[in-house]
Amino acid sequence: MTYGASMQEFARPDLIPTIEDISEVYGVSPELIEAMIETESQGISSVSNGSCIGLMQVSTRWHSDRAARLGVDLHTDYGNILAGTDYLMELAEDSDDLLYVLATYNGQSDAAEGKENEYARKILSRAEELERVHGKRDYEYN
Repeated sequence: MTYGASMQEFARPDLIPTIEDISEVYGVSPELIEAMIETESQGISSVSNGSCIGLMQVSTRWHSDRAARLGVDLHTDYGNILAGTDYLMELAEDSDDLLYVLATYNGQSDAAEGKENEYARKILSRAEELERVHGKRDYEYN
């Protein structure tokens, strides 16, 4: 997926209502979740990488208990987005550094608060672009 000078819509517009509902519950930008989905799986539900599955590449090894607690199946789009967002927000409880939170979500063991991170910057840049596409206020994440 390439993002050129012209802004592109979210790769999976059919998921927007689900993402907006989950984002509202957790108080997180839906565009951030959309950007994560595009980065993690390119919006392809069936993608897997080791124990990581689905749209948000949630690890069945580490997050089966989370899925059970939430009452969802990680193999469904809804369950995968809910569990991924729940994990992201759990990480955010421990740090207000979104770059660090995203790097940790991505499993980067060398993540450090205040440290630049290509994965996190890519997501934040895409989230900002999606917010502009959706006509929301234009601001930058810190």
